[in-house]
Amino acid sequence: MSTPVTVVGAGVVGLSAAIRLAETRRFDVRVVAADIGARSLSRIAAAVWYPYAVAHPRIDAWLRESLRAYRALHRRGVPGIEPRLGRELFRSIQAESRWKDLLPDYAHGRGPSADAVDAYVDRYEFTTYVIEMPKYLPWLEEQARRLGVEFEQRRLASLDEVVTGDGVVVHCSGVWARRLVPDPELKPTLGQLIRVEKGSIAQFSLDETPGRPGYVIPRHDDVVLGTIDEPWDADRDGLEPPAPTPERERAIRERCAAIDARTAAAPTLETYCGLRPARHEVRLEFDAERAERGARVIHDYGHGGAGVTLSWGCAHDVVALVTAVA
Repeated sequence: MSTPVTVVGAGVVGLSAAIRLAETRRFDVRVVAADIGARSLSRIAAAVWYPYAVAHPRIDAWLRESLRAYRALHRRGVPGIEPRLGRELFRSIQAESRWKDLLPDYAHGRGPSADAVDAYVDRYEFTTYVIEMPKYLPWLEEQARRLGVEFEQRRLASLDEVVTGDGVVVHCSGVWARRLVPDPELKPTLGQLIRVEKGSIAQFSLDETPGRPGYVIPRHDDVVLGTIDEPWDADRDGLEPPAPTPERERAIRERCAAIDARTAAAPTLETYCGLRPARHEVRLEFDAERAERGARVIHDYGHGGAGVTLSWGCAHDVVALVTAVA
C-alpha cells in the first residue's frame, strides 16, 4: 500500500513538494492548508528565479534544480513562466557573482546604467524567469489534483493534528511555522508591493542594498514595485499581513524611481502587503525530536523571499527524505 503523506501548506513550496511526491506514485498525498494555491500568501509574490539572501549548505543544489524545473515548465507552456532580461544594480564595485555559471548570458557591467541614477556604479545582467503567481499558482493546484493529490482546507493549531502512526507529514506552512512547530527562530518580515501600469518597462531591475532593497518586475500586463523589508512582531501583531500604508508606498516609489526612472509616473493599480517567512537558515530536515515520540515529520520552511526560487530544489530533497523514512 502507498504511504500516506500529508503536506501542510499550499503555497508555492507546499504545492511543489506535493507534486513531486505524487509524481513518484509511491505516496498517497493530501494537502492540508487554510488557504490553497491562488488564495495563499504566495499569490502576492513578485516572483523571479534569483539567488536572494538565504542560507543553507544545499542552496546551490536547490538553485540548480529549481532553474532546471522552470526551464522545463516554460518549454511545456506552463502559464505564468516567462524568461526576461534584467539586472541587479549596485552602489559599489562588486566581485563576480558566485552563481554566474548558472545563467548562460550572465554579464558583469560597470559604470552608470540607463534609466537608473548615477549612484549605481556596477551591475550584473542576465536572463532569468519571472513567474506570475496569479497564473502559476492555479496551474500548480490543478497539476497536483491531476496527479491525485487530495485537498483539505482548514487552519491547524498544531502539527500534531495531522500526525498519524502510519503516515509522514511534510511541513511547508511558511510564516505559520512560528506557531505550528513552534519555531521562535522564524521571524517574519513585512513587505509591501505596488502593482502599476506597465508602460515601456521590459527589463526587471533589482537592488539588494541592506535596509533599503527595491525592485522593478515587469510582467505581461503590469509591473510590480517593491519592497519594504521591516521586522514584524508576530507575537504582538499576529501572522496576518497588515493593510498597506501611504508612508511605505512613498518609500517604495522613491527607491524604484532611483532604480528605473520610468516608474515615477506609472499609475498605481493596486498596493498590498505580505509577510516573508524569514529565518537564519532554511529548515529542510527530518524532525528527530518528534521522531522520538513516534511522529515522522519533515520540515520545509523559512525560505524568506526565495520561496519561488528554491521551491523545486527543496521539493526534490523532500522526496528523498520522505522516501528514506516511509
